[in-house]
Amino acid sequence: MGFKVSKLTTEDGRLGVIGLKDRIESLRGEFKFNSVLGIGTALKLLIILPELKQGDV
Repeated sequence: MGFKVSKLTTEDGRLGVIGLKDRIESLRGEFKFNSVLGIGTALKLLIILPELKQGDV
């Protein structure tokens, strides 16, 4: 359904998209989103994970 990006806030105590963006960026990741009211929202999240070696699981 989308939403107005200009209305994003944490004033109500909820983090939502802003909290998600902060968490992704704290992991040195990339967070991009686009939202159009009445159409929808697209998110792009990219986090590069360190390479695992055999037995690291």
